Amino acid sequence: MVASRPNLELISQLTIRDGKVMDTTALQAILFDDWSEILRAAPLALSCLGECYVAASVPKSALIELEVPSSPYKHVRSNLVHCADLGRDAFQEAQSQMNKVQLATRFICEPRGLIEKILKGVENERLATTLVPKLLKQLEQMAKRCEDGTEVMDKKFKAWLENSQDILKACLSSKDNTTNALDENKSNLYDAIATKNSLVTETKKLEKAESKAQADLDKATAEMWKAYKSAKPSIKNSLVDLGEGTVRLTKHGIKKTLDIAEEVVKNGLYPDFGIPRLVIREQQQQQQQQASPASCPHQPQNFQVGGDIASFVLNTEVENQFSVLCGIVAQDGGMEDLLVNYRPAQSQLIEGVLRGLEVQLSQVPLAQSADSEVVAVREALASAVSITKEIQLAAEGMKKENKPKPEPQVSAGWKQNLGAALQNYGSHAGQIRTRRQQSAVSNMGAQSGGEGISIAKQRIQRVEVSTRIKDMMQESYRLAQEKREKAKLDLLKAELRAKRLNDENLTLVRPPHLLPTLQVFDILIKSQAILKDCLAALADLKKQIQKLSSFFTELHNVVKSLSEDKMAVFIMEVEAESPLEDIKYASHVLRINYAVTFELASMYVDVSKSQIMPGLDLLGTLSLMEHKSAGQKTLMGNYVQKALLDINGIADKRRTELRQALRIDIRGEAEEVF
Repeated sequence: MVASRPNLELISQLTIRDGKVMDTTALQAILFDDWSEILRAAPLALSCLGECYVAASVPKSALIELEVPSSPYKHVRSNLVHCADLGRDAFQEAQSQMNKVQLATRFICEPRGLIEKILKGVENERLATTLVPKLLKQLEQMAKRCEDGTEVMDKKFKAWLENSQDILKACLSSKDNTTNALDENKSNLYDAIATKNSLVTETKKLEKAESKAQADLDKATAEMWKAYKSAKPSIKNSLVDLGEGTVRLTKHGIKKTLDIAEEVVKNGLYPDFGIPRLVIREQQQQQQQQASPASCPHQPQNFQVGGDIASFVLNTEVENQFSVLCGIVAQDGGMEDLLVNYRPAQSQLIEGVLRGLEVQLSQVPLAQSADSEVVAVREALASAVSITKEIQLAAEGMKKENKPKPEPQVSAGWKQNLGAALQNYGSHAGQIRTRRQQSAVSNMGAQSGGEGISIAKQRIQRVEVSTRIKDMMQESYRLAQEKREKAKLDLLKAELRAKRLNDENLTLVRPPHLLPTLQVFDILIKSQAILKDCLAALADLKKQIQKLSSFFTELHNVVKSLSEDKMAVFIMEVEAESPLEDIKYASHVLRINYAVTFELASMYVDVSKSQIMPGLDLLGTLSLMEHKSAGQKTLMGNYVQKALLDINGIADKRRTELRQALRIDIRGEAEEVF
């Protein structure tokens, strides 16, 4: 075995000098390492790179951000691929540089090699001055080439190790961030879903309220038209009856009938509700006549008190507006909604009500009358004005000056007092209107006509009441629509918040606009699983790269020591023309070191060609595969299992040959020898 290997034969011949092992302390660590353990790190590292490729093939890995100081890339996939590329480059560079080291060391130490030529040149005086300097320069160049090659390999594997460490740290940090974001996202997502469900329920409730308000409005409108259609023929018939009754009494009655009939024909009874205005004008004319005894000397004296209630106007439109305001406030949450959402429409309504109530209250006959019904109306109007002003002042203060909302008991008091004022006003104003009608019928002096007019006026009042109800229902419907629209807007905001949840809480996944609605939680779970796989692969990868890096660092230190120490001693002995025996000893030390280095380089080249390069080719295949974790892992697992067995065989064989060449007991006496 030794005879077929010149370098091993050289090692066996040059190891012993004076019956002792030469001082090769620099080679001690590298010679007696477990080479199978060191070189097995290569396929194991390639297996870890395969795991990185598997993790990188998951589409979601392209969305997970990863800040790595030693990498220009910003996402998990690109960083894993970059790490694999660094490893591929390091192994390929090691293959290339180890070939160069193998050739250079062989050229230096083999029989008839560079050192042997220098020794022969030293023994020849003529060649010692001509050829030896050139050979020494060539020796320095070869040594420098070996040193540079091992330095390149050392840097490559150190850079790879640094990158893998940085990625490992970044993945640990990213996993922690993902876990925190996952916990926060769980809480926020549950809150968002709960809010959304609550708003959905509220929206459905408001939609039902809107439908009910629509139905009430339709019903009130139908009642209004029904009352109108019922009142129209009754008014005409009553006016005819009135005419017939007054014809039998006086010429004045005939003239009055003709005037009324003419006004009926002129104005007609249209849906703009001219009927109430027509009858009110008639009542006002009668009231003016009653108020002037000179113009109507035939009137009975008992209507002098009637002048007290006939000399002021009860505006139906003001009463309608006041009823609408009370209807809004009477609803559940109506007062709070009016105060909080004080918009121009509400402001105009309150200002109109105030203006109408104050005009009513400012009438001199109303203020001076001692009639109990009139006094009650006056007090109801005064109370309504006071409460409405308080509500207006509170609403404007909240809107313009950010004043606090009134206490619930205050709002409840306003609501109750306003309703009471409307009720008092309505009941006593109704009594006054009834007395006015009775006074008008009595003054007409026609019983048959009076009965018809009374029926007609009742139906007219029904039209007015139904109109007010219709207006209130219309306002209620409008408010229901506003609340429903507000609820829809709140629901939309809740859905948008759920969609934007990732932007607020997660900084690891990009781009946000690609995220499916309400699927951030699922993405975080998958990101966590990807990072977990990466951490397992990177932790093992770091361990294997450390072994390889330490091997190339030791090799570089040995080669550097050869150049700076042993070769320097040899060149110094030659240039100083030291005794031949000293020169030969220095050359022997140098040759044995380069011979061992050659054997190490040869061993790595054999392993690289037979196992590492095929592993790199397999990695290239895995990188092109789609995400099929089982298939990728099976291929890589089969490769690693075979590679480890083959490397064990190659490393053990080389190690045994070296120890035999050095005549060292392979059972464990090596440490004692050195």
